[in-house]
Amino acid sequence: MSDVADDESEIAHRGNIMKAFLSYESHAKDRVRRNLDKFNSLGEKFKDMLPLFEDRCRAQLSAIEANSKLTRHIVSSSLGMFGEESSHLSHLLPQELPDPTDWQNVGEFDMEKVYVTLKQVARDWSAEGAAERKACYDPILIELEDRFGKGKPEMKVLCPGSGCGRLPWEIARRGFTCQGNEYSMFMLLASNAIINSTDEREIFPWAHQFNNNMSGEDQLRPVRVPDCNTTDVGTEFSFSYTAGSFLDVYPEENTWDAIAASFFLDTGRNPLEYLEHAFRILKPGGYFLHLGPLLYHFEDSSMSIELCWDEIVHAVKRIGFEVVKEIKGLDCGYNSNAKSLYQTVYRCIFLCARKPLVP
Repeated sequence: MSDVADDESEIAHRGNIMKAFLSYESHAKDRVRRNLDKFNSLGEKFKDMLPLFEDRCRAQLSAIEANSKLTRHIVSSSLGMFGEESSHLSHLLPQELPDPTDWQNVGEFDMEKVYVTLKQVARDWSAEGAAERKACYDPILIELEDRFGKGKPEMKVLCPGSGCGRLPWEIARRGFTCQGNEYSMFMLLASNAIINSTDEREIFPWAHQFNNNMSGEDQLRPVRVPDCNTTDVGTEFSFSYTAGSFLDVYPEENTWDAIAASFFLDTGRNPLEYLEHAFRILKPGGYFLHLGPLLYHFEDSSMSIELCWDEIVHAVKRIGFEVVKEIKGLDCGYNSNAKSLYQTVYRCIFLCARKPLVP
């Protein structure tokens, strides 16, 4: 395929994702209205038993309208993000809500990604997400400072699988030169909108969670994002972001002082490729830091290999790493709703491995 065709394909891909963000309000409201239709189909006897149901649905619609301010901001702030060609997508910013027939042409997979992105924004950039961030990010941040000290702009740290960007932002805020890397365009556009804005917004990340709610107040509680001033970082702050696959974007060997990632190894079809590539691009004496479970994202794919932790550690050593630290049984959530009746906790493992100074 020619470079021109590749560019056109990439622009079309981004356009589809922008359309999904713009279709959020219509799509989400339709789900609530279907719930109202089901309520109205009940007999009067049952409807009388639920005097507050319609009020809750109306509150959901208001919450969705508040969320749509962020999804629209994500789109508007992303125009021009990838160069001049993105300006051709300006027609994707309608003055009115997209017609319902438009969002019905957006795939359910893409719409679900929008909902997940709203939860991810809350996880990375709200006070409510602080407990998860402490569990998932603090061991990495502490290890970096233990190994290199604080305020080390000459130390280059790469964060693959950065999601909405809080981990690499925190690393850069501690004085390191840090670059985030993310494959998901949904996460990239959202992180760009949050990190490069001074506006604080109120969102309702659980407004679309119809199951396992104790109360309407729990389901519709707001969070404010971001929970910090993302632009008040000082003159030494060195932070950047790249789009694309970790395996493709970084071909240069012996480049990074550390690679720090959370919930990343299980996102690829072959975690050994990630480990081997990390070893290749780390400088001699560099560190690979990872915290997460093994929830293989491509388990149903014929191209995926699912390894147990012992097999991964064996491969880490065969690749050439020295295992410096291995901590098992760290309880972590991921995009968890703390008020939900259903909770998932991962028993995560923290790994610190070093590339030897001499092969």
